[in-house]
Amino acid sequence: MERNIDNKNIVVLGGGTAGWLTALFMKKCLPDYNVTVVRSKEKSIIGVGEATTPIFTRMLNQLDIDVREVVVETNGTVKNGISFENWNGDGKKYFHGFNEKIRDFVVKNVFSHDCFHFYLQNAINQKLDFNECTYSAKVSYENKIDLGGISYALHFDTNLLSQFLEKKAILRSINVINGEFKEAVNDENDFITSIILEDGQTVPVDFIFDCSGLARLLIGKHYNSTWKSYSKHLPMKKAIPFYLPYGENLPPYTQAIAMKYGWCWKIPLKHRYGCGYVFDSDYIDEEQALQEVKEFFNTDIQINRVIDFDAGKYETFWVKNCIALGLASSFIEPLESTSIHITCMQLFYVLQFLNELKRCNDKSIKLFNGMCNSALEDTLNFVYLHYLTKRNDTDFWRDFRSKHPVPEGFVEQLELIKGANIRVDNIPFNSVFSLPAFLQVANGLGIFEKDFEILNYENLEPSIEHYKQIMELSMQYTPDHKESLNRLVDELELYRKNSEKIPL
Repeated sequence: MERNIDNKNIVVLGGGTAGWLTALFMKKCLPDYNVTVVRSKEKSIIGVGEATTPIFTRMLNQLDIDVREVVVETNGTVKNGISFENWNGDGKKYFHGFNEKIRDFVVKNVFSHDCFHFYLQNAINQKLDFNECTYSAKVSYENKIDLGGISYALHFDTNLLSQFLEKKAILRSINVINGEFKEAVNDENDFITSIILEDGQTVPVDFIFDCSGLARLLIGKHYNSTWKSYSKHLPMKKAIPFYLPYGENLPPYTQAIAMKYGWCWKIPLKHRYGCGYVFDSDYIDEEQALQEVKEFFNTDIQINRVIDFDAGKYETFWVKNCIALGLASSFIEPLESTSIHITCMQLFYVLQFLNELKRCNDKSIKLFNGMCNSALEDTLNFVYLHYLTKRNDTDFWRDFRSKHPVPEGFVEQLELIKGANIRVDNIPFNSVFSLPAFLQVANGLGIFEKDFEILNYENLEPSIEHYKQIMELSMQYTPDHKESLNRLVDELELYRKNSEKIPL
C-alpha cells in the first residue's frame, strides 16, 4: 500500500541523543519540512558517560556542528579506540584502535591502497606486540592524540550532549513539545496520522521517527513488530552505572575491563569517569555486582539505578510511516559503543530513502529493513568474538562457550579467523566493523591457530620496520590529550569573543 501526501510534518518521538540527532539530520536534509521533537521532561536519559565511534564525528560534520564545540560543551574527550584489559585473565591488555592514517599501506604490483590488514597479518606472523607496532595503541597509551593521523571519536556526558543538541535544534527552527505520549492514531491503512499526548495535545504526523529509547512506544508497543533476542549468544542482562573521580592523566580511549561475571566500562570525561558494570544476572545479583566493583576499584560507590536489557533487535525497523532508531529499534550491549554507531548508520541509510518518506513504498521499506538487519547481525558477530577469551576463573567464563553458541551467521567467519584465512571480502562490504577490527580483537585474545599465508603479498610498503620509524617520528609531534583539551577551551572562548556566534 503506497500513499502520496503533500504535507511536510516530520515528528521525532523522544528527546535523547537519537532523537536530537534525528531531528537535526532531517532538518538539514529537508529544510522546508516542519520537524517537531516530542519529548518527556520526566524521562531520564540513560548513560553516565557515553563513548562513540568515528561515525559520530562524521555525523557532526554532516550536521554542520563544530566538533570543538561538542567537546567543550559536554566535558568531552577524544577517543582513539578501546583498551581491553584482563580479558584473558592474565592481567594484559590489548587495543582496538581506529583507522590509522599516517601512512597508507600498499602491496606493490597488487594493491595500491588500504592494505593495513596485511600489515597486521605480518605482525601477527612475527608475534609482535600490537601495543608497540600499531600507531593508535602507541599514541593512546602515552595519553596523546593525533587528530590527523588517527580516525577519532568522542566521549561525552550524555545529558550535556542532549542539552547542547537541543539548543542547536531550537536555533535551527525545530519545534519542541514537552509532553507525555499517550497514543498514536492511525488511518484506515495503518499509517500514523497523529499522536496524542497525556495533556490532550494532538500532534499531526506525516512521517514519524520512534526515538523513544527502551520504552519502544511505536515500533514495539504500537505496531507490535517482532523482537529477535540475541540472549542465546550474548548473556549480559543488567548494567549498574556509576562514577569514579577524575584522574591525574586523561586517557584518549575507553577502558573495557573484564570482571568475574562480565565487564566494566570506564569512560574519561574532563570532570570524572563515567563507568558501569555490565554483568550476567544468572550468576550474581545487583548487590554482589556492586560489592565486586567496590573491591576492584577500592572505593565506595553509589548506585542510583540498575539498567535491565535484552540484547536483540526488532525484525522490522520501518513500518508504514514510522522508522525506529537507536535504542527504540535495537540494543546489543555497551561493548564497542555500538548504540550511537547504529543510530548514525541508520540515519545515513535514511539518506538513500528521502524520496520514500511520502510514498512509503513497500519494496523500499523492505530494502531499508534488510540493510538495518544486516548491520545488526554483523554487530552481533563482532561483539560475540570478544567473549571467546581464555578466562576460566569463574563459572561465567567457563560456561560461556557451552551456554552461548556461535551465531549462525558467524560460524564460517569464525573458522576462517581461527585458521588465519580471513579475507577482506569475508567481512560484508557494509559491515559495521572492518577486517582490521576483527584482526585486532582476535589477536588480542590469541584466537589464531596458525600463521597467515602471505605468499605473493610480501612486498608490503611501508615494511614493519619502516612503519615503526614513521610512528616514532610522528610521536614527536603528537600533543598530550589533556593539554590539548585545555587549549581548546581557551581557543574556543577567544573565538567566541571575536565573533558574534559560532556558525550554526
